[in-house]
Amino acid sequence: YQRRVREKKAINSTCFTHMFSLRLSTSSRSSLISTRLYARQKSASAFFHNVTTRAGCGLIGPVRFVSPKLVLPQQTLRRFSLSDFKKDDDANLRVNHDFEDAKKESESNEPPVDAEQHTILGGNLEMREAVETSDVFILVGLIKAAIFVGLGSLVGWLLWKGLLKNSDSFIYWYLIPLLQLLPPEDAHVLGIKALALISPVSRDFVDPHSLQTELWGMKFSNPIGLAAGFDKHGEAIDALFGIGFGYKSSLNSNTKLNFCSFVECGTITPKPQPGNARPRVFRLREDKAVINRYGFNSDGAERVKERLEERVQAKKQDPRAALNLRNPVQKVLGLNVGKNKETEDAVSDYLIGVEKFGPLADYLVVNISSPNTPNLRALQKRESLKTLLQEVIQKRNAVCPLPVKDEGKKKKFVPLLVKIAPDLSDEEIRDIAEVCKEVKVDGIIVSNTTIARPPELRSVHKNETGGLSGKPLFEKSNMVLREVYKLTEGKIPIIGVGGVSSGTDALEKIKSGASLVQLYTAFSYGGPGLVTAIKRDLAELLQREGYNNIQDAIGVNVRMAQ
Repeated sequence: YQRRVREKKAINSTCFTHMFSLRLSTSSRSSLISTRLYARQKSASAFFHNVTTRAGCGLIGPVRFVSPKLVLPQQTLRRFSLSDFKKDDDANLRVNHDFEDAKKESESNEPPVDAEQHTILGGNLEMREAVETSDVFILVGLIKAAIFVGLGSLVGWLLWKGLLKNSDSFIYWYLIPLLQLLPPEDAHVLGIKALALISPVSRDFVDPHSLQTELWGMKFSNPIGLAAGFDKHGEAIDALFGIGFGYKSSLNSNTKLNFCSFVECGTITPKPQPGNARPRVFRLREDKAVINRYGFNSDGAERVKERLEERVQAKKQDPRAALNLRNPVQKVLGLNVGKNKETEDAVSDYLIGVEKFGPLADYLVVNISSPNTPNLRALQKRESLKTLLQEVIQKRNAVCPLPVKDEGKKKKFVPLLVKIAPDLSDEEIRDIAEVCKEVKVDGIIVSNTTIARPPELRSVHKNETGGLSGKPLFEKSNMVLREVYKLTEGKIPIIGVGGVSSGTDALEKIKSGASLVQLYTAFSYGGPGLVTAIKRDLAELLQREGYNNIQDAIGVNVRMAQ
């Protein structure tokens, strides 16, 4: 005991300046025991934080285990349990068990020193033990850093192997299930950002001649495209072109450039608007469907136009751009325009969309069929539709004519399409068909989402407000498709949308009158590999049924019924 007192006196001045009063809480279990220990912890943790950051652990999120402030392990915290202390009248914490042990040891030798000396002495010994324990922190931190460096490297390798090397199975079996753990809208946004960053390219299927078709003076290597609504703001256009929407053909590399891909972006409104309140997207997994009530959320025409112009400028460096200055890499880009929620004069908004995007689009779509914008579907009424289309076509003719090499030929313009709803009466369908023939639109998209709810829906989200898309929409949209094809006598090209998830579905759309087919909901569930699977199945079905080309199958079911 006397030796310990002398030792205490020798280091008392140094020890006292480095000590803090130890205060513990049974809820937080945290402590500050000395500036010396804190400095060692902070230095070690900062070192490991830098190591893990530079090693690429950011690939899998922030490393929470190696933080700027290390926490003592439980066995060390137990040394400083609240039962070891007693609060005196001066609100100071005292170490009781060391004082009692020292008192017993000193009874036969010298009178014990005062309690204050024991408090300092006991704290000093505990501080030494804790400082020694900090060595364990360094070892634990090193192990954690090694684990996270290894995991980060593994995830990076998988991303490189799976996305940059185009493993559709990797995306389907790993990335999509991970995305579907997130809320639907967050997964949607993250998927677009990932595509824009990585830009995977599909290389495992070459489109056969039987899938090639020609429409509006453009050649498509296959009829499968992506519907509007997936890339609303034009953020991942080239990535979407690269995952199989018609980019490859069976021709040689020189003539391949005359064939086109098929992606539609939007809907784009003149002014930025947030859309409806969240949550506004719901997965119906059991029904292979989605209900959304986005409400034309858009970055606005100016911002989207900037992105498209930046893309064109970047692609002009490509020598293939000489083939077509409007579309440097020969991929068909459709732009879908709509109106702002608060706009009273709907026609003016569509004219703005045509003026801004006509020179940048390979075809334009007038969207008058979303169920999530108030009074929008009223534009499908005969007189309203006729007035709208006449003014839009006039604006289109003024601002975006296509270049014509032969001056003697008739002037051409960017194709203009109108997108209609599936929830139409027979009379409304007839009126739309007659107006489209009268004003000479270049195409019709059938159809948008439905507000109907089939009784066979099983999901708990089936009664959510919004437009239903996916498999339950297939038959309903096909009924409208066949009727429109019959009423227009097959003279106006139709793009079939709604519930397509296989080659069989795509062929059924084509037989019902569609010249081209678009995907959306099935693509969000199946990923990029679904595009290749549909094209492969469609080619096999055409061969099995004796069709040399998809054009031979367009409208077959309608003609047979007549």
